[in-house]
Amino acid sequence: LRLSAFLPMNIVLVAGMLQARPSMLSALAWQTANQSVNVGVNWANGNRASTEGRMGDIATGFVSAVGVSCATVFGLSRCVSKMRDSTVKTILSRGTPFMAVSVASVLNVVLMRRTELSEGIEIMDVDDGHIIGKSRKAAKKALAQTALVRIATAMPVLALPPIIMSALERTLPSIRASRTVHSTLQLASITLCLAGALPLAMALFPQTAKISRDELEEPLRKRTTKSEVIFNRGL
Repeated sequence: LRLSAFLPMNIVLVAGMLQARPSMLSALAWQTANQSVNVGVNWANGNRASTEGRMGDIATGFVSAVGVSCATVFGLSRCVSKMRDSTVKTILSRGTPFMAVSVASVLNVVLMRRTELSEGIEIMDVDDGHIIGKSRKAAKKALAQTALVRIATAMPVLALPPIIMSALERTLPSIRASRTVHSTLQLASITLCLAGALPLAMALFPQTAKISRDELEEPLRKRTTKSEVIFNRGL
């Protein structure tokens, strides 16, 4: 799944995760669907030049991410249901999907691309692109940046639509009476947030990133005289 599929696929997923008062079964099903898509995205957009995706990593990433996201939803939902303050209860219940997606997405990235951590990713000369070798330290930097991008993408997408809808419901109480109007406005807010979130999150770090020569492993430092080298961090 390339990132061009991000918008159309996530409109449905985000709408499902942001349902008002979803059942536990529904919440778990949507988290499972979301992490299934994330597995495809992480597999398709990793540093494929350095390491090919392996079925074992794909299966581990999927099962672990689904387990963590479902456990987060279940645990937070149980905690929120016991709270007495209605305001705090509302805020936390609306934040549950974001927290579940963020934790699971980071885990998903790490597990799906863990061979990069053990084998390293290719680093290249900053001028001519000549491959110098494979660096595990560059891989750590690449995965850390990718994980932050995933969180930055999820934050506005899962946090802003509930705020927008709450403001609209206070301003135009009549929209609650029509499920069609309410659903249309919610989908519109989700689509706008998705369209704005992805380019902003992707712009946080360049795909062709740099790492200082001093940060590299000792054997790799001896292979270049440049102060920096570059690597493809994936998306």
